[in-house]
Amino acid sequence: MLYQLPCFCHCDRALGHTSLHSCFEGLHGAECSTCAKEGYYAYKMSLKGKTVKQIRDGVMRKDFESIDLNAIGM
Repeated sequence: MLYQLPCFCHCDRALGHTSLHSCFEGLHGAECSTCAKEGYYAYKMSLKGKTVKQIRDGVMRKDFESIDLNAIGM
């Protein structure tokens, strides 16, 4: 699923990433709050039975921005 999601931290410019999956191929996804929020959002939405398109639409709307990583222990 992560291959099909964009990343909004702009690591594509700096690191050459092509999708949210690229962010988690190394340490970047664990160190970047934007990537971590997007990844957690995708995970939670998949547990709710959302399709990849529905999740991508939510990412594009930046629904992940309201996630508090501290509240979920990240």
